[in-house]
Amino acid sequence: MDTLKKNILTTSLIFSLFLLFISACDEEKGLAKDIANVREKPQELVRVEKVLPSKKIYQNRDITVKFSSPMNPDSFSTLKVTLHDPLTNSDVEIELNVQDENLKILPIKTLRLNQNYTLLIDGNVKNMAGISLEKTYITSLYCVPHPLNH
Repeated sequence: MDTLKKNILTTSLIFSLFLLFISACDEEKGLAKDIANVREKPQELVRVEKVLPSKKIYQNRDITVKFSSPMNPDSFSTLKVTLHDPLTNSDVEIELNVQDENLKILPIKTLRLNQNYTLLIDGNVKNMAGISLEKTYITSLYCVPHPLNH
């Protein structure tokens, strides 16, 4: 009888170890699957969070565009960011300054008061990880006098 009990206990122990091994393998596969999902997960596209001042621009002041992540200054040029004057059907000459998530746009010449301008940021500008803007950003801005000038 002792031999039978020992055989049953040994068999139970071996079976339990086998079940633990299978369970560990399944967890390992699940972990590997989770790691693969993280690697395959598409990175979030870059967005324009806001433009300051909002929907209006002040004469003789810069425009600040805030992005959702730090941007790569090398991906910007005055060909990729334009401030368009529909009255003259031409682009306003601008200077660009990129620092982290912020793009400062400074018009070189004085903008006309009470005039709409179109700001366009090409969708090919990239953040520091090389991810592009989710789409070309276009907005209309209205030029008003700065409150401190009056």
